[in-house]
Amino acid sequence: NDPDRGKDEMMYTSNAQNWYKALSRRNKETHDPFDDKRMRQARDKLVGLNISTDLVFLIAEEKFAKATAADQDPKIKEEMLNDALEEFNNLEKQSKLYERALVYVGRCYFELGQYDQAVKAMADFKKYVDRAAPPGTADQRKNRTIALAQHSFWLAEIYLKQDKFDEALKVLEGFEDLYST
Repeated sequence: NDPDRGKDEMMYTSNAQNWYKALSRRNKETHDPFDDKRMRQARDKLVGLNISTDLVFLIAEEKFAKATAADQDPKIKEEMLNDALEEFNNLEKQSKLYERALVYVGRCYFELGQYDQAVKAMADFKKYVDRAAPPGTADQRKNRTIALAQHSFWLAEIYLKQDKFDEALKVLEGFEDLYST
């Protein structure tokens, strides 16, 4: 029982995530196929080693961002959104970003134009949060707050797309007081 083992594993995981993030940033800046390949290789290796469930979230978030880029071909956008949706749905509950992934599930359906599914996904998120244990650490509280704020904002957006203006206003009631810093 080595007391430093857990610290070493946390440091290794953090370094691995930072490595992937650096490659991802470089890829976004250069749009070079070589950089994209290196980033994907790093991602696949880290996921294969099961280093971090948070990395799965970051990958899905990256796919979502690419899919919702303004100049995206509709057919490619749909494929990418479905890929992101699958990634978000497969995120392990132990991930500190699991609740945020549940919100992204609703956002994927929103972007796909499946508004009823988006509302259902947002309701599933809310049920999950209502049943979940209160967050214990500052990091957990921060992620819960972000997820709740995103949930309210995007649920209102969905209702607006469905011309349910009263529902959208009800969701946003008190938003600024709850989520302003």
